[in-house]
Amino acid sequence: TSQVFGSTPATVTATVAGAGAQGTVTFRAGSTVLKAGVPVKGGKATLTLPKTLAVKTYAIRAEFVPSSTATTGSTSSAVTLKVVKATAKVKASAKTVKASARAKVTVTVSAKGTTPTGKVTVKVNGKSVKGTLKNGKVTVTLPKLKAGKHTVKVTYAGSAKVAGKSTKKTIRV
Repeated sequence: TSQVFGSTPATVTATVAGAGAQGTVTFRAGSTVLKAGVPVKGGKATLTLPKTLAVKTYAIRAEFVPSSTATTGSTSSAVTLKVVKATAKVKASAKTVKASARAKVTVTVSAKGTTPTGKVTVKVNGKSVKGTLKNGKVTVTLPKLKAGKHTVKVTYAGSAKVAGKSTKKTIRV
């Protein structure tokens, strides 16, 4: 099973065998308790995982805790859940400027379920300008450019939660 950070959360379901088995289930990722006391209803206990689980691979186990001594508790084998980085959308915008002026490029990075953070590099004519996103946005000032069309490459480096991505934008001077 996999889940994209910040997106629709995955669910895990523990099926408890045995006629009339009653009790709760504790879901764990390794030694970390994700949720304890999930009631067994109709032989099943279901947990919707948080959409903000850190990006990594988890081994999730379900531990059945019976409400009666007539039933034995048990722990399931592990189910693997891989949380992957959200996909970035990178947009760049710039106004046409005069040859004597320095163009400004505004970069907006978005991703479903989270606000991207981190560094952006804007490269034009072999020169790079870097900026740091604030609320998913940054404006950088380019070096002076000669009159004409210039292709600007915008690269978002990515973060712990969002994958990196690049785009190109043509600006006129």
